[in-house]
Amino acid sequence: VCHMYDVLRVCVDIGGIHNKEKKKMKEIKIGRSKRGTSRTENGRERGREWGKLRRLRKRQMKVRARDSLYVCMSVRGRDRKSLLNICDKGRKEEMYINMREREREREREREREREREREREREREREREREREEWRHKC
Repeated sequence: VCHMYDVLRVCVDIGGIHNKEKKKMKEIKIGRSKRGTSRTENGRERGREWGKLRRLRKRQMKVRARDSLYVCMSVRGRDRKSLLNICDKGRKEEMYINMREREREREREREREREREREREREREREREREREEWRHKC
């Protein structure tokens, strides 16, 4: 069975009120509903990450979803669904960025291809010139 997880990278304030700079990255795995697994297993998975969230919540930390979308939020009073939404947003954003990146890459590739084509064309031209020269000499 494939265990689908949303890994939420969170930026946690461990400095509290006095030391704002002190931050720590944490990864929270949030299980998605898994097809083909028993409910108890689901429950156990869910229980585990709810525990993580609860522990964070207890210390009243700010949690930021660092999935390329910088959403600042506190886990306090947020439910799993909104966290997942934030994850998804981040993922969509990432996909979008990757798409643009790939597009640019393709563009560059095309440019290089054109350059090579031109080079070949010039080469052929030179070749023809040489042949003409030789013909002239023969004549």
